[in-house]
Amino acid sequence: NEPELAYLRRLFDEYAAARSQTGEGADGLNYDTFVAKLKANEAQLVARYKCSSVRFKVVTKDGKVTLKPVPLA
Repeated sequence: NEPELAYLRRLFDEYAAARSQTGEGADGLNYDTFVAKLKANEAQLVARYKCSSVRFKVVTKDGKVTLKPVPLA
């Protein structure tokens, strides 16, 4: 139930922090570009999973940071 703007800012900050921690680096990350790509991916995933919306969570696996989609009913 987090407001969308707060969610997007938190997700970006968590993603950048995780990349810094793994050594992937956060240089070159841009909030607006990040949000645009996230919205594009979200639209595709909503269609694929036939759900109302998709949220993402930051996941670190084998030293790589990714965003894992979480479909919401």
